[in-house]
Amino acid sequence: MAWSSSELTSAVRTIVIRIVKATFTEPKYMNVNNYPHPYGIFIAGNDLGTASQSYLYCAAYGNGRFIVRGFGPGAFQMNGFQGDANAAVHKAAGVGQPVTQEIAMTVKGSKVECAINGTVVASYDKSALVTAGKLSQRTEFMASASRITRK
Repeated sequence: MAWSSSELTSAVRTIVIRIVKATFTEPKYMNVNNYPHPYGIFIAGNDLGTASQSYLYCAAYGNGRFIVRGFGPGAFQMNGFQGDANAAVHKAAGVGQPVTQEIAMTVKGSKVECAINGTVVASYDKSALVTAGKLSQRTEFMASASRITRK
């Protein structure tokens, strides 16, 4: 069977994958707080630097839980108020003990995924994120990391 150039052109698809990954070490878990505090990365946003900015992020806690949320005028929670527990999220041995998390967010096609320590802990279709009250249609899926520095 022979392929014509028009058939080949229609068969070839370009897949764009965007990924951001960062490793966070909390040297002394809950050293300055009496509650766990998350740290993580964001990968999507719009109108950044303005009063109407919004963005999507995934963050881990040193107690084995994680959250996927959006900030902005229309803040939203993708996995509930307290997030979810997952065996992939490392737990500190105790208060004042170190804990390290590798957090990655990937955008591939219509899927947005959060992976912690090499395991996908959450996956969403873009249509669940780019909608009224969440991210706008002109959202740019980019890459950035944020962290909390503790002394």
